[in-house]
Amino acid sequence: MIGGRDGWLLDNRDANVDRAPSPELQANIGRLIAAIQAQGVVVVLPVFPARALVAAQYLDEPQPGESTFDAAVAQKRHDELLGWLRGTGATVLDMLAPALSIREPPYFYLRRDHHVTPTGTKLAAEAVATAIRAKGIVLPSLPTTATPAGTRSLRDEGRLKMVETYCGESPAPPEAYTIWKVTSERPTLDLVSDVGPAKVVLVGTSISGRPFQFPEFLSDALDADVLGVFTTAGGILSALQEYLRSPEWQASRPTVLVWEFAHSELFRAEL
Repeated sequence: MIGGRDGWLLDNRDANVDRAPSPELQANIGRLIAAIQAQGVVVVLPVFPARALVAAQYLDEPQPGESTFDAAVAQKRHDELLGWLRGTGATVLDMLAPALSIREPPYFYLRRDHHVTPTGTKLAAEAVATAIRAKGIVLPSLPTTATPAGTRSLRDEGRLKMVETYCGESPAPPEAYTIWKVTSERPTLDLVSDVGPAKVVLVGTSISGRPFQFPEFLSDALDADVLGVFTTAGGILSALQEYLRSPEWQASRPTVLVWEFAHSELFRAEL
């Protein structure tokens, strides 16, 4: 575990980005992206940086025996990741600068959990929408509005219980973040479900799940229907594989496939 100021708490998964993906993994991901794009689908990769890299300025100096984090190495690996992903021909979006631009809570990442906050996923959705529009892609219109609708609390019981057990400290209080109400001109529409062939599909980890509202924010930013496909604890490949085997993919190809690409989840694909 790595502690920090302003309530930041990280574990090895957040900081374990000091090695490059294997050549085999890079080649496999490259072939996968090429095969999808050969179907006429535009692939957009919003790359979520290592959580420790975003929180580096808040981290305490490690004590003897504690986990360490080298921000310079993490930055180098982040830049290398962007480089080889761009080499696949996909549209790659670096989310590090937007993440660092948020200097007060709620930050881009939750401070005591590995997920991106709705503030972060909203920024990512806006970046993805800008990239799609820059390509001149025209999507069927679905005027959509997002408005703040209260707050929600999240508490990573497993991580905080570990701190209490090994450090003798009381768990920190739950972390609150804003939730948003997303509505469209079709009031019965569930924005995270397929209503006819979706022209934009978002696949990813639990970062793209309902509590963090990435698909809804993308629908709002695009004013278009978005199909969200995500898996929990499945790494970066699980949801994509699920979608490529689905009836939706077999029936018709989307115009854009957005693949949420979390750097800290990349190495699960090598297990």
